[in-house]
Amino acid sequence: RNTDQDANILNFSTPMFPGEAEERVAFLHQCEVLIERIRAISQVIQLDDRTLDSFGDEIRNVLILSCTEIEAISKSILSANGISAKNIFDFFKLERACRLSEYSVSFIRFPGLSPVKPFLSWANPTADGRLPWYTSYNHTKHDRISNVAEGNLGNALNATAGIIALLCASYGWPAIRTHSRISDFTCVNEYPSFGLAEC
Repeated sequence: RNTDQDANILNFSTPMFPGEAEERVAFLHQCEVLIERIRAISQVIQLDDRTLDSFGDEIRNVLILSCTEIEAISKSILSANGISAKNIFDFFKLERACRLSEYSVSFIRFPGLSPVKPFLSWANPTADGRLPWYTSYNHTKHDRISNVAEGNLGNALNATAGIIALLCASYGWPAIRTHSRISDFTCVNEYPSFGLAEC
């Protein structure tokens, strides 16, 4: 596992992504849009470990939009490899190839916020694909009234960090850091290292 506060050295790509420029630009643009929404939230709620349970309509919207983007990216990667994907249990197949559980993302403008490891639960040998923040997304999507508190800041940040991890696994950090609205707000400070035998 590599660790580096300056994740600009991240320069690898996985061999399973289709790589069409139009799709890549669309995914990166959507990530920028979501980061701008988090930036707006940070003007009224300090992004800090002490505020992760904060919830509200706009935070819930970021959670839902981030999770639908994770679904789109995951389906695209799997489809390019001839695998049909419908749900989180199918997306879990990405762990073996991409080792998403090893990614750690920091929101660098907020030192009171610990780094986020959105796919960490996939590292558990008994993992079945479930992710706590993704489960909360489904709860609040299907029953907002009963599960309003699950649309919280911690879950929204995990989901957005999940997008960044997937984009890094697909394109490498150099392709992402040119998008300043992403790289000025986030940093990938842990990521997997692949040997030649794994490529």
